[in-house]
Amino acid sequence: MEQQIKDALSFLNQWDWIHNFQVKDIFVKEVFETIPLEWLAHLQKLETKEINELPFMDTLCKHMHPDWPPSLHSFICEASHLSVDRTQTQAIAPAAVDANMARGMIPKKFHEVSWMASLVNDIVCKTDCNLVVDVGSGLGYLDHVLHQVYGHAVIGLETSQSHTCAAEVRAADQGITCLGFKSIKFDVTDDENCFQKFQDVIRSSPVSFHCIHSKLQNTQESSQPFLPKVCLIGLHCCGDLSSAMLSLFHHTDFVRAVCCVCCCYHKMAFTDGKFLKFPMSLTGQKYYQDLQKRLGSWQLSPCTLRLGAQETRSRWRAQTLDDHANHIRHVAFRGLLEMLDFEDSATVRKKVRKCDFSSFENFLQSYFKSCNVSEELRETVISALRKLHEKHNDKFDFIEIITCLQMIVQPVIEALIYRDKVSWLLERGWTDVNVIPIFDELLSPRNLAIVAIKPS
Repeated sequence: MEQQIKDALSFLNQWDWIHNFQVKDIFVKEVFETIPLEWLAHLQKLETKEINELPFMDTLCKHMHPDWPPSLHSFICEASHLSVDRTQTQAIAPAAVDANMARGMIPKKFHEVSWMASLVNDIVCKTDCNLVVDVGSGLGYLDHVLHQVYGHAVIGLETSQSHTCAAEVRAADQGITCLGFKSIKFDVTDDENCFQKFQDVIRSSPVSFHCIHSKLQNTQESSQPFLPKVCLIGLHCCGDLSSAMLSLFHHTDFVRAVCCVCCCYHKMAFTDGKFLKFPMSLTGQKYYQDLQKRLGSWQLSPCTLRLGAQETRSRWRAQTLDDHANHIRHVAFRGLLEMLDFEDSATVRKKVRKCDFSSFENFLQSYFKSCNVSEELRETVISALRKLHEKHNDKFDFIEIITCLQMIVQPVIEALIYRDKVSWLLERGWTDVNVIPIFDELLSPRNLAIVAIKPS
């Protein structure tokens, strides 16, 4: 673990030019100029199927492409070594979610809920927990399944009052009229005040442990104060939320297990050129600081962590020729816009979402259709963009080469984030820690769950 964290940081430093930029700045930063010419000479020759398979090559690239430069072989092989296995676990089966429970779920959500519920139930049974607390519970899809299918008492924690109300309404629509489920407004943060408030909520027992769905319904109610054993869960824990959950697990005795799927890594708090919670382990901090001492200005950025939270190489593998062409147009046209300083990035981003990317001319017309600018300025900007298009058109095919290299780096970034969290838990004495590929990553790219269990 320690060596992998160290090697991953060194790898990201070495190949910084591949991941440390925003895609919209691909022309502004002249990213194409950084591709080694000896790499480009070979990568340009790849057919669609070959470029789709490149992120999976590992050591095979040496046998299939012996004429490639050693630096390219090394890059591909090391990236594969520093990644983690993302093949969906077969150790459990998905929960039996019927049509009524599935109402309102899109296929991706249905897949995630059915598999996550099964994993959580497995953890609850192993640890003898009697209360599930779901952080970021949203509309309660997962909580309702956990309660109806498995009979677990569930508290959903949400920062949005409208979501808690909607979750309660949905529970009633599902026929959950008992007191075995409750959604409450609560913000999980990494501080003593939150830990104390959390304990107060759990001690007040806002749910019943003996409702019609509960496996405990035939047991006697106790007259003594009841402190549940909690399994803390989170599906899609954005930014620093997963770190706060792990800290809550560590600091609260009655939280016996934690299971969380992390996402949106680029939304971790970032101030004065550094992340406040990443690396969070002492091991990660040590090697990161060592690199910075030797290299001066190098640092991990939100751009890098954003790549870690994007599509995985499995989805890249399924790209068709048309998919690649469409992606090239999206990146290229957006990149050309960024070269002109006539609107702020937020405005550009908002308008681009609604544009027609079928051709450059269609893009220009659809983009400027809603622009509140004078006709003279509009024509001036369009003329400038056409000139930029002509100037950089020969570089458009390089976009998929850069994207392919990013697909090779993406699992390294995500693996580093998870290993850092696992290392943090191990440093605090919690040895029963696993990273489980819980979802099919083609359906749900963020498919890794951290599971930590305290000894009984």
